[in-house]
Amino acid sequence: RWQQLHIQGGLLTQLGELAAAGQRLTAEQTQLASALTLLREQHQAKDAEVAQLRLSYKDLQQQVQAQEKLLEQEQRIQALEAHRAQLQPGEACPLCGSESHPAISAYQALDVSATKALLTSKRAELETLTEQGRQLVGELEKLAARLEQQQQQFDRGQQAQAEQGERWQALSAQLENPLADALGLAQLQAQQSSELQQLQKQLEQLQQLNTTLEQRQQARLNLQQHCS
Repeated sequence: RWQQLHIQGGLLTQLGELAAAGQRLTAEQTQLASALTLLREQHQAKDAEVAQLRLSYKDLQQQVQAQEKLLEQEQRIQALEAHRAQLQPGEACPLCGSESHPAISAYQALDVSATKALLTSKRAELETLTEQGRQLVGELEKLAARLEQQQQQFDRGQQAQAEQGERWQALSAQLENPLADALGLAQLQAQQSSELQQLQKQLEQLQQLNTTLEQRQQARLNLQQHCS
């Protein structure tokens, strides 16, 4: 029985170490799970921000293109200023022969410099959005890299937990009463310790009885030698 308890004690020690390692790993996995949740939320928010910026960029790009087309038209009209200046109401146009010139006042109101200024402003806004887009995409890529790294770490932790479970089952199967989990380990360790103490006490009593017996035998031998 002493040998059985000794073997079981070794198994319980290994199971205790495994249980402690499992608790540490569980705590790490819990922290990683929380970090992964936060990273996913941050990644989704950043991804939505990038998507919104792309929509804004597309809209502003269309505005720039429209402004460029408008400026081209105004510059083409301005290039005909000499002919336009000679047009008078009621007189025939030297180019088309028309005596009606309804767009003269509109042409005279054209402000190419204002169109250029607005185009420059729109292009500056577009460049600003472009730079913001580069920064956001960079931040999104960093978040994705961190997310992938921590996901891999979490997956490794899950694999380690599975291996710990298999190791636990293998060790527990060698006990007289296998343990399903760490809940009964402390109770079994206490029972093991109590039984060992009882055996140790019995062993000490036997050793004491053996010593007393040897002393009596030696005394009897001495007495026999003295009488002879």
